[in-house]
Amino acid sequence: CIAIDRAQALRESIGISGLAALDNHIGQLLRSQLDVTDISAHYQDFHYFVLLHRRSRSEMTMAAEDIRSRLAEQPWMHNGTDHVLTASIGLALLGGEPLGVDTLVSHAEGAQIAATHMGGNRVLWYEAREAALLPSDPLLAVRAVMGRRLKSEQAMFDFLPIVPLAGKLSGQFDLRFRVLSTQNPGASIGYDELVPAATETNQLAEIDRLILQHTLEMRGEQLKRGRQLRIFVPQSVASLLSADLCWWLDRELKSHHLSGTGLTLNLPCSPLIDAGERGRERIAELRKLGVRVCLNDFGRDWAAVHALKLLQADFVRLDPTLVHELGSIRSIADTVLALVRKAHAAGAAVIAPEADNLNRAHLLLRLGVDYAVGPAFSQPLSQPDFDFSRPLW
Repeated sequence: CIAIDRAQALRESIGISGLAALDNHIGQLLRSQLDVTDISAHYQDFHYFVLLHRRSRSEMTMAAEDIRSRLAEQPWMHNGTDHVLTASIGLALLGGEPLGVDTLVSHAEGAQIAATHMGGNRVLWYEAREAALLPSDPLLAVRAVMGRRLKSEQAMFDFLPIVPLAGKLSGQFDLRFRVLSTQNPGASIGYDELVPAATETNQLAEIDRLILQHTLEMRGEQLKRGRQLRIFVPQSVASLLSADLCWWLDRELKSHHLSGTGLTLNLPCSPLIDAGERGRERIAELRKLGVRVCLNDFGRDWAAVHALKLLQADFVRLDPTLVHELGSIRSIADTVLALVRKAHAAGAAVIAPEADNLNRAHLLLRLGVDYAVGPAFSQPLSQPDFDFSRPLW
């Protein structure tokens, strides 16, 4: 498994149009280094697989080292600019006990990821004894299948009630999206951790639309039962900025006979600020459809506090660290109070995530926080079904 190092910086430098030229360069280099019995293939952006036929492990290592050194020694020129390329290469043996394709891919890719984490520009072998540690990293368990189209059985949707504290709205739920590993039962990864891998494999837009589609279908089913719900769904700023988002969402809302008022998009603060005027324009277009916006990790980046009025957010979600440290660090309460006042002045309601006990929830209420989410009120639910009328304490 061959992965080009510092792929994100290279992507920004060469653009999407440069990917085909890069693949052609890598293909020519591999052709010059491989035997006629070897097979090479493009796996995903900046990733390639090679099936080597050698008599010994040492010969395989030498072949991989030749590819690595040749790549580093030969700058690649694109649009008049020289790009010095290096690669992290992972090796796994094909043989012995029968293994499925996903497992073989996971082994080679696991070694490649380890090489990347060690600084890149190196070759590492997959070692069975050390690999026992790999499944503890859910990202490794999922990456092997992210290069293929996401299967429906891998997508998991849970719901957490957004419980009113100082706020008045009920019937609001957080949607939590997870991807399950097909080869490591029980291993999964949440949306925030999934974004980097989905971006690398060009699946982020597809996953974001999948989440929205599932939400609308579920809301339509609940509406037939006479239940009006508002669902908060995770979305990336990259998907927000896509040219056809509002057109697509308007079409889907009409096809399901729904209004946009039951939908709130959870967006990360810092990337949205970086999007500048384009982000603000897109939010304004969404608001015309009735769709609301919630800014995540509010308080982590103080630039978001100052830009809150320009972003026109309806909700803000506090940085989980602030909620976790509330009650143990005296200054945190003052920070939360200041953030709540800033949000209210800008017309946004405040949500506290990861509220783990009722004492902390009571502190949040005293500081003016409008809503809270977390195990203090409910574990994740397979369906958005919660009694909002029951007493909190």
